[in-house]
Amino acid sequence: MAGQKTLQLFILFMVLILLMEEAKLIDARRVRSRKRRSNYKPKKPSITELAKKVQELEDRLAEIEECKPCENEEPQQSPKAFLFPDKKKTDYIDAGTLDKDLNALTVSLWIKTDDTSKVGYISYANKDHQNAFVLYNPNNKLALISGYYHSGDTGVTITDGIWHHVCVTLGNDAFELYFNGDLKASTTADGIFIRKGGKLIFGQDQDCVGGCFDQVQSFQGEMTGINIWDHVITKEEISALAESCTVGKGNLLNMDGLGQDQAKGGVKLIDSTCKKPQKVLINGEYAYI
Repeated sequence: MAGQKTLQLFILFMVLILLMEEAKLIDARRVRSRKRRSNYKPKKPSITELAKKVQELEDRLAEIEECKPCENEEPQQSPKAFLFPDKKKTDYIDAGTLDKDLNALTVSLWIKTDDTSKVGYISYANKDHQNAFVLYNPNNKLALISGYYHSGDTGVTITDGIWHHVCVTLGNDAFELYFNGDLKASTTADGIFIRKGGKLIFGQDQDCVGGCFDQVQSFQGEMTGINIWDHVITKEEISALAESCTVGKGNLLNMDGLGQDQAKGGVKLIDSTCKKPQKVLINGEYAYI
């Protein structure tokens, strides 16, 4: 990244030289138009001015070369979001399939909704299970199903109409749910196996592979920052994801691979309004605003 910025500054330096040459040409035209005025002297950049410009460029180059954090920046995604304006069976994101069998995975996304019904946020169905992986909202609390595993009630509610970051990890014989960067639920999850070749849907709960949707379970709201990895990422990585709606790129799926072509029915790709919620103390209890 530092090399790219160095190249950009070199190009800017060349542009500066071209502008100076253009200034000389303009002065030459002025001389020709005013050749009868013997007291006319073309204005040229002074040595001091040129030295100042060069010094500014050198200082900026030095800053870039010394910017070690730049090499470790988190990958950024497109600042777009999917809007589900209505609660319809025809509205969902078709994210294709999984092209490899999984014994572990991490799913991360940002959600904004006030729909308290039994909504399906993420659904992966294959020939083994219609609920090979499902993140949904029974009893207005997040829960996860993966085959024969069920997380039970996690106690996490996201239906207050503001943006929240949700991250689920399965692997290392454990299920964990992170909410806005904080670990909220953790249980044993032995023998996780998710077979490839199924259908991955956002915004519905599949009752058969690729369909059999129920309008009650249809999502209404917005989603962005969608990522899926084929392994359990670290707590530090999850914390970074919860700080920004555009950070991170899953190696199985991310927002760069999702667009209007994957949005079905009335789902629209829009400019994202996503931002990290603020945690405040209200009447002795913490809440998000």
